[in-house]
Amino acid sequence: MNNLETNRLKEDLKATVTELSDTYEELSLLYRLSEEFSGLSSFKEVIECIRYHHEHYDGTGIHGLCGEEIPLMARILAVADAFDAMMSDRPYRKKKSIDETVREIITCAGKQFDPNVVQACILLVKSTHKIILPEPESYI
Repeated sequence: MNNLETNRLKEDLKATVTELSDTYEELSLLYRLSEEFSGLSSFKEVIECIRYHHEHYDGTGIHGLCGEEIPLMARILAVADAFDAMMSDRPYRKKKSIDETVREIITCAGKQFDPNVVQACILLVKSTHKIILPEPESYI
């Protein structure tokens, strides 16, 4: 392995560690907040949304919930959170374009995200942006 490859590997590893650290901090804070407000029945849906928005539709998420077991608001937040993350600059990467973000969201439909939520998200984005959708529109 030459110096260029070694440096590239170090940068990739640093980016991965930074991303994992950011995710852990977010989950830790959200979990503490959800615990703090768990006694308030009016916050029940908000708490479930916070707690389960990192679940994956196919059941490979943090708590192992899948499909309809994941609260709807958490499934919606999962797509919105991922969309926002991809559309934002991070210390370890530049933001993606709207087309790249939409393609990634569609790619993850049925795996990470609820396909119905993805469809609604894409329809909303299409109503405000000119985007190029991959063919066929398999998320529908």
